[in-house]
Amino acid sequence: MHVATDIPEIIKRIDSSDLSCFSEHDIRDALGDVASIQTWVDRRKIELTRRLQQLATQFPSIDPQHVLATAGNISRYDAYRELQRASTLDQFPDLARVFTSGHISSAHLDVMARTMRQLDPRESVELAQRGEWLNTIATHTTPDNFARAIKHEVARIHNDGGAAKLERQRRDALLRHWVDRDSGMVHLHGRLDPESGLRVVGRIEQIVEQLFHSAVPETCPTDERKQGHLAALALVALVDGSALVNNESLSSHHARAEVSVVIDYQTLVHGLHEHSVLHTGFETELPLETIRRMACEAEVIPVVFNRKGVVLD
Repeated sequence: MHVATDIPEIIKRIDSSDLSCFSEHDIRDALGDVASIQTWVDRRKIELTRRLQQLATQFPSIDPQHVLATAGNISRYDAYRELQRASTLDQFPDLARVFTSGHISSAHLDVMARTMRQLDPRESVELAQRGEWLNTIATHTTPDNFARAIKHEVARIHNDGGAAKLERQRRDALLRHWVDRDSGMVHLHGRLDPESGLRVVGRIEQIVEQLFHSAVPETCPTDERKQGHLAALALVALVDGSALVNNESLSSHHARAEVSVVIDYQTLVHGLHEHSVLHTGFETELPLETIRRMACEAEVIPVVFNRKGVVLD
């Protein structure tokens, strides 16, 4: 992380540069300068947001989210994210200090904001007490690695293998649908707990493979929308019950979704340890007990790897 010391000088240096002559090394340096400017901008924006929140407590007519959206010409969602960043700094003064000094980015704050939404008040307090540890990790890792470290710490705090978190996620599942007035298209928006989500995604991927392995329909786009289009058609086939795998309708309760889980043997048998490997193939996690139950109920196809990750059997 580049710590900005003279923003005007950095801007002047970037503006006066001839990009057509840049080498990879020059580009890396310039991107570091841009990151410094972005950190400075984010820091100032959060300072303004926190002041706006203070004014809103004095003057109820002030809507911070509306002000941020209209003044900054951003969406209400982006305005909400700015409010979450400010709230995160209020909850974690130690992080506020290193953010103010420019040693972490707003992406680190987004990681913390997402994490806090998963915790109850007691767990939030316990995580906040780890301020020094959070600072050390945040200032020495990328946001992605910071997120991984936080996930492990949250699992320790839960102290139940993630079972309570999964139960909360199940309660938070929802599905909404509406008709877009401009396009006339039916829109779907929903969220599922990781276990249910893996089953749904697994079935849709099965149907896509079954229906479109050899050829795609004429309606299919050829750009980045292709997979989304095929997934939509697969969802309709699933609802209609028109897709078959091994002569079994995928809408039948007898049908099974393909779910791939990578887990090391010691974790599966003895429980989590320092070097546990547990991946679902998606950016989500399942409790160990849930994976063990799935292994008992599923038709398991074991795959054996050597130490280099090469499939042996």
